[in-house]
Amino acid sequence: MSEKVLSRSEYDAFEQRFKAQYFNSLVGPKNVCLVGTSDAEHRTNLAIFNSLVHVGSNPPLLGIIFRPDSVERHTYENILSTKEYTVNLVSEPDIAAAHQTAARYPKDQSPILP
Repeated sequence: MSEKVLSRSEYDAFEQRFKAQYFNSLVGPKNVCLVGTSDAEHRTNLAIFNSLVHVGSNPPLLGIIFRPDSVERHTYENILSTKEYTVNLVSEPDIAAAHQTAARYPKDQSPILP
């Protein structure tokens, strides 16, 4: 097994998309899930997450890590508003459709639901 140490300047020289893929792969494979929410007007939202972590079992606790809220985050805002959400594991045949939820859509438009 070989080891490669990257300097900051080497890492900074990588193309932005490569940096994201490289850094995201450091912790190995992760399950993806869809977090389902609705807002106060009952508009539904699904969002793909791979940052779901087990926090505890008694009481049962899960943690979700959100990106910074420097842009509109429908899932985060909906959870704060309604205090409710669902977590749904994504099966392999549904990965492409689930990935579409990562795109930016208006709050009243869903990439999966008709």
